[in-house]
Amino acid sequence: MKLGKEKPQSVFELFKRGNLYEHVITVCHDSESKCPIFPGITVRWHWPFPDPAAVKGTETEKLEAVRKIRDMIKDWLLYPPEDTINFKSLINK
Repeated sequence: MKLGKEKPQSVFELFKRGNLYEHVITVCHDSESKCPIFPGITVRWHWPFPDPAAVKGTETEKLEAVRKIRDMIKDWLLYPPEDTINFKSLINK
C-alpha cells in the first residue's frame, strides 16, 4: 500500500492569496517558536503533533504511523482539552 501524493499547502501561499483567519492552530512538534507567523490573527492555538513527513520505515509502517498521527489530531479536534478552542462552535458561525 503506497502513501498518497497529497502535500500540505504552504501557509505563505494561502496568505499571499489573501486568506485571513480568526484562529490558527499550529502543530509544529519541534517548537512553537519555529511555527509560521500569521499577521492579523486574533487567536492562536499551539498543540504539537509528530511530523508525518518525518515518519520512517516501510510503506506499511509509514502508513500506520501517519494514520495514528491523523487519529491524534482528530481526537484533539473532537475532544479538545479544557481551556482550548471549541471547534464545534466555530462550525456554526
